[in-house]
Amino acid sequence: MFRVLDQGDGQQDLSMVADSGWSKYGPRLLYQYITSFLCRMQRLVNESADLDLEAISGDGGLSPYSLNEFHDLLAKEYGSVLTNGDSTQKAVVYHTTPAKRIRNVGWYHVFEYNCHPIATIPDPIQNQMEVAPKSPNSTADRFWCNICSTYADGFSLSIGHVLLGKLILTHFPDVLQNGYISAVKVQELQKKNISNDYTLEFLFPDFRQFAGYVRNCVKKTLKWRFLSQTSGSEKHILLRKKEICSNFQMECTDEGLNADLQDAIQHAINERNLRTLISVGFQGMNSEYILFLHGLHIFFIQQRAVLCRTGMKTQEATAHLRKLWFSEDYVLPDSI
Repeated sequence: MFRVLDQGDGQQDLSMVADSGWSKYGPRLLYQYITSFLCRMQRLVNESADLDLEAISGDGGLSPYSLNEFHDLLAKEYGSVLTNGDSTQKAVVYHTTPAKRIRNVGWYHVFEYNCHPIATIPDPIQNQMEVAPKSPNSTADRFWCNICSTYADGFSLSIGHVLLGKLILTHFPDVLQNGYISAVKVQELQKKNISNDYTLEFLFPDFRQFAGYVRNCVKKTLKWRFLSQTSGSEKHILLRKKEICSNFQMECTDEGLNADLQDAIQHAINERNLRTLISVGFQGMNSEYILFLHGLHIFFIQQRAVLCRTGMKTQEATAHLRKLWFSEDYVLPDSI
């Protein structure tokens, strides 16, 4: 409940959040009961021409009976109750890990009320030097390999792999010689800056999924150690992938982004055409583009969940979204 994904107006349906812990949590039913009532009440209030909204608004100035108001009041009371009004104490939020509780029971996060929305709290890395295999029942996140990839020069390539290739070329070139990256280096890689405002962890917050993605990238894309053993079209593909990764631009480097690429990124975000956005993303990223990718990822999870509730399998839903979003006339919503 303290990790609400805000969409600007606060009207997020938490049943769409891809989190098995939340979906199976008992108090979720109480939350759904309260918020369903609030949504009906707010609709009635908005439809009434006789009510003075300012007169019935709370001190925070939020719309009466709105989810924003509810989250705001809940946040205030949570901190007050947990600390018993003692300003020297701090409230905490606790959450467990999805599995392997013997090894890692979870995390405590200090909770400090500011205002709605309650900010998402990043997970610290804790005792994760070894990466456990993913549960066979977990849903694979196909965002990077299905949505953020395209075919070029006869091969498929993901923006995520290009970004990792640039970082590994810069910080861990030895990985490209032996084809192996340790858990320690994966942790270091996750903390590397990818723009003036963000580290790689912003795009890949889940360490276990990230570790698997990195190793998949090293195995399938960053195979430049085999250049001397290949020829023909296969060698061309390896050289082309290396060229794309090497030329990738990041604003946090000394070279930064050239003016043409900055203009292209801004134009692509304004245009909101996924084909254009992916094409530009192979050249480089800035903070605005990374923030857009983060929002697109959230939107993807939400829309896939909607399709899955209609009976689609996750792979079928992902394929449907890719086909729709890559169509020439489709425009991504402004809410992303």
